[in-house]
Amino acid sequence: MTRSALLIFCSVLTACTTFETDTKDGNVDTAGEESDTDTDTDTDTDTDTDTDTDTDTDTDTDTDTDTDTDTDTDTDTDVDRTGEYSGSFTLAITEVSLGLGDTCSGTAAISVDETATPMVDGIGKCTFSGLALTLGLSDEYEGELTGSISTDPDVDGAVAFSADGIKLAELWSGSFSGDTLVGEFGGTFKYSDPSFGDLVFDYEGTFDTSR
Repeated sequence: MTRSALLIFCSVLTACTTFETDTKDGNVDTAGEESDTDTDTDTDTDTDTDTDTDTDTDTDTDTDTDTDTDTDTDTDTDVDRTGEYSGSFTLAITEVSLGLGDTCSGTAAISVDETATPMVDGIGKCTFSGLALTLGLSDEYEGELTGSISTDPDVDGAVAFSADGIKLAELWSGSFSGDTLVGEFGGTFKYSDPSFGDLVFDYEGTFDTSR
């Protein structure tokens, strides 16, 4: 074997040996390609589930229940009292020492004009039927009453009678109620009778009228 043939044989033998060694190691280089089998499977399972349960339930229960019930109860009805009123008139007398009495019954007619002076002006007439006639008093009396509306519905004034030497002058007071005007008065008077002497009488008068 020549020297050239021997060199070729050795080269082939070396290559085969290297191939065998590589295949045993599992590292076969085919056409010089590097087969990087990096199986790094980065399975990052960071499951950051921030479940912030801050349930700020501000339940401000400021319930301002201002129940201001300012109800104007002004009952000023501004009633017109002007008109013609008519009705009954009564004068009851009682002798103080004897306890005997009589009643003078009749009618009243009253005019009311809130713009006039006096506002109230009227006449009362009545007739006795018992003791007064026995004592010689007149059977019929007539008196005048005047007055004014002090604070509606209140009204007051004066009443005057004069007969048989008897003078009655008293204050009266009354009131309105709808279309009605009522009033009363009272006092004492003296009367001299030829048979019974001096007599003292208490009396009470009333009137009840409507328009």
